[in-house]
Amino acid sequence: MAGGFAAGVINTLAGGGSLITVGLLVFLGLPGTLANGTNRIGVLVQNLTSAWRFRAEGVPGLRAAAVVAATPGRLVVAGPRGVQAVALP
Repeated sequence: MAGGFAAGVINTLAGGGSLITVGLLVFLGLPGTLANGTNRIGVLVQNLTSAWRFRAEGVPGLRAAAVVAATPGRLVVAGPRGVQAVALP
């Protein structure tokens, strides 16, 4: 419980809490791939909650930060020579 709480705080403030949660899940006996997939669900919920609260508190520049953060992934996946061009010949 304490590990999950610590990871949530770290993910919300700076990211990297997965280093704690994935390690704990593997230590508890889950295979690495299942631990990683399970961890992604928690990360999604934490990110949605953080964005909602930041917006409610009026944190400036939230939309600009989201655009800047999403652009590299968009270019890799949907770009002219992105993942689709390589994965789907």
